[in-house]
Amino acid sequence: MAYGHATNTMVTIGDEPSVSIWLRPVEEGLEVEPVNAWPSVDRDVMSLTQMGDRFLPVGFYYKTFIRPQRLWPTYEKMLRRMAGLGKLNTDTPLAKGFLKQYVHGDVVVVGAGPAGLSAALAAAEAGAQVLLFEEAPYLGGHWRYSGERMDELDELVTAVTNHPNTHTFTNTLVTSWFEDHWLAAVCGKMLYKVRGKATVFATGALDQPILFDNNDLPGVMLGSAAMRLLHLYGVVPGEKVLIVTANDDGWKLARDLKAAGVDVVGVADHRAGGSEWGDAIARSGVPVYWQH
Repeated sequence: MAYGHATNTMVTIGDEPSVSIWLRPVEEGLEVEPVNAWPSVDRDVMSLTQMGDRFLPVGFYYKTFIRPQRLWPTYEKMLRRMAGLGKLNTDTPLAKGFLKQYVHGDVVVVGAGPAGLSAALAAAEAGAQVLLFEEAPYLGGHWRYSGERMDELDELVTAVTNHPNTHTFTNTLVTSWFEDHWLAAVCGKMLYKVRGKATVFATGALDQPILFDNNDLPGVMLGSAAMRLLHLYGVVPGEKVLIVTANDDGWKLARDLKAAGVDVVGVADHRAGGSEWGDAIARSGVPVYWQH
């Protein structure tokens, strides 16, 4: 399970529709069926639209299919089938509703990265009953896949999970936050209705991708995705890699990929230079391009 976020990776697993493949671990006997591909993923008829992609810019349907208005419902159904949003099955037992549980605490912490873990531990040591929610199956956030400070992270995770005042929920997504510190969280078929006296949001940040043509094609990924693959699952993202960065995280990725045997063909940094990490990578023989 290469944990991440993606909108167009829906599959059907057994009777369960619209499952994101990023969030489901591989298990023996798992029956997975594709959606929004006909007759198969390898030979999807709609892939022919790539031949005319220059005539289909982002948002083209808002300009192309606005008239005549009476045909919009037909256009909408067609576009929806093409959009990769999955397929609903109202007959499955999973559609009958969620189990529900009420959870109460003094402090609710959303996100179990370094900041969230530290906040949870500080509140617990002050005597508060802490509820800690993390959507990933592991605690630690970016420290878990950065390849650094692992000893410090393990100590922090142990201190939090072993503290009598903390209750940790993993694989649990907080979906909404209402007034009076009322939150809703989902874990599989369980809906938690959470109430606290104070709420701490430590949800971290997402990488900002670089904008260029075809940046959504296979083989193009964020640096954090490559780090997850490498450090969480022992998978190299490719045999030859070009890294484009605007901070030292890109250089750390170059170091780790090179150590894993990946051919790093170059690192392009938007900055003017002067990075200690960049100088070290350049000395190792990797081509470096500043202000690119």
